[in-house]
Amino acid sequence: MGVLVDSDKVKCAASKLGCLILKTSFSYLGSKVGGSMSRVHTWNEVVDRVKNRLSKWMMKTLSIGGISLLDFMHVKLRNGDKTVFWEDIWIEGKALKNWYPHIYSLETCKLITMGMKVAHTSLDSSFRRVPRGGVEQEQFDELSALVHDVTLTPMSDRWIWALESSGDFSVASVRKVKTDSLPTRFNVSRRGIHIDSIMCAICDKRAETSSDFSHAAWLDKLFV
Repeated sequence: MGVLVDSDKVKCAASKLGCLILKTSFSYLGSKVGGSMSRVHTWNEVVDRVKNRLSKWMMKTLSIGGISLLDFMHVKLRNGDKTVFWEDIWIEGKALKNWYPHIYSLETCKLITMGMKVAHTSLDSSFRRVPRGGVEQEQFDELSALVHDVTLTPMSDRWIWALESSGDFSVASVRKVKTDSLPTRFNVSRRGIHIDSIMCAICDKRAETSSDFSHAAWLDKLFV
């Protein structure tokens, strides 16, 4: 029919052929067609899609061969302004939302920072209601005791790499994990060095290997 054909003619032809009319804008090979591509907001969908795919790629890259590099990354709590109270792992090796699910369900500000939470007059200041006894009250009391012992300092929070004493990431330490070259009790014994026991000091049920380090809650405290 040609280009820039009158819309009435297009509708008539589509009706005779029994097909639909494709209207702009539409997606083709992942890109918008028919939009004003000179406008910044027109590219937002494309950019967001690429970011999402990159995010999945990075997560897969950070978890290779059963080894999750994220397990070796911990928050070093200081002033609490960059640490999400419920989501980040900043104490006890586990996010508080997993430790205290009943209390977490009462929170109205799920992404509240540690600094903001501690600044409140009470931990339940941002709850939709106060704990009503039973499991809720028990978890609230445990959480209150836990937070009571936390001391903040006037410095920014930072992420630390648990396998380096400096807390800084290094490719060498990642390679040691990948090749199982960390000086674990089992590896030390294989080098002919006498040690009292090769059993894991945490569970005392199996030989200590690199996999034990990836889940050790005390690593961030030990190396900082």
